[in-house]
Amino acid sequence: MSEKLAVVMSELKSLEPIFHHPEPGSSRANYENIISEDFWEVGASGRCYDRKFVLDVLEERRQSLDSSSWQTSEFRCRELIGWFGLLFDSLINN
Repeated sequence: MSEKLAVVMSELKSLEPIFHHPEPGSSRANYENIISEDFWEVGASGRCYDRKFVLDVLEERRQSLDSSSWQTSEFRCRELIGWFGLLFDSLINN
């Protein structure tokens, strides 16, 4: 893995937990500031999720008392262009 890709992967990996464990005191505006306007992701089911859907789910998780234990592992990153990368990981709900 190139040094540049390692930096990209490290940054993306550090952001991944916010999608599963919203920080106390966080707000939708916080998430909107760090999630790109053209953000999308593919879930384990193969379904694509757009930015609005992800923001709505984060808002629900932030407001709920759900104590689900999500764990991510097996991180991989593919360089797309420049400093952009695509992060892959495995997600398990305990």
